[in-house]
Amino acid sequence: MTKENTKETYTVHCDYGTDAWVWMKPSDDATSHIGRIVADYNGWYADQAISGELIEAFNQWMLVYERAKLYSYENIVKFDWFTFEKNGLILAKKLKLELPDATVHYLKPSEDPDYDTNKRLEVLSNGETTEVSSL
Repeated sequence: MTKENTKETYTVHCDYGTDAWVWMKPSDDATSHIGRIVADYNGWYADQAISGELIEAFNQWMLVYERAKLYSYENIVKFDWFTFEKNGLILAKKLKLELPDATVHYLKPSEDPDYDTNKRLEVLSNGETTEVSSL
């Protein structure tokens, strides 16, 4: 796993039914968890601030996911996962730009039929991504 720093790890991830879109894990947390929710439809709760424009963009992205009603197999297979994940990675890269000293990951939603392929990516300072093998 590539670690560009030893600070918090912010994970961009939608969890169906929670309206959440970013989790934060402190650097001293050795568990396999992605951390605590620090951003959902109601706002951004992390100590480090991000722009209102980015918060709104994340909310719009998360709403696409929530409104897709992914509790149904039919809705899961017809959902445009490619576009959703492309947009999620764009937002993760913008988050990295606003929090350059933090580690930023993108984690696919577990509902994605292709979940196990590149399911967790780290956004590097140069905007490229690299696969992260484990939490």
